[in-house]
Amino acid sequence: MNNLVEALSREWQGEGFFYFARSMHFNEVAAMRLLETLRQIDPVQHSGSERRQLLESIWQLPYFALSYEARCLENGVPEDRYDSFRIKLDRLVEEKVNGLIEQLQ
Repeated sequence: MNNLVEALSREWQGEGFFYFARSMHFNEVAAMRLLETLRQIDPVQHSGSERRQLLESIWQLPYFALSYEARCLENGVPEDRYDSFRIKLDRLVEEKVNGLIEQLQ
């Protein structure tokens, strides 16, 4: 579990998706890595405190992706590529958040 939280945290650093997005760039490799990290979250595998920690790490990711979108588009990132990623991110985070919350009840 710690590996997942650490991997998500790295997306804000040097070669991470949100690092690039803040810098007005869309890095497709980083975007796919972020999605793959999220796919690895299995809500059933984790304890209650681990589920809460994962929820804290992921619930806001779609918001940040949306907030950086305009900056990336201004820098020439194709809108369809960014939107496609953002939609996948939204759906995946929603699925994982719902699963984690369901397991907390």
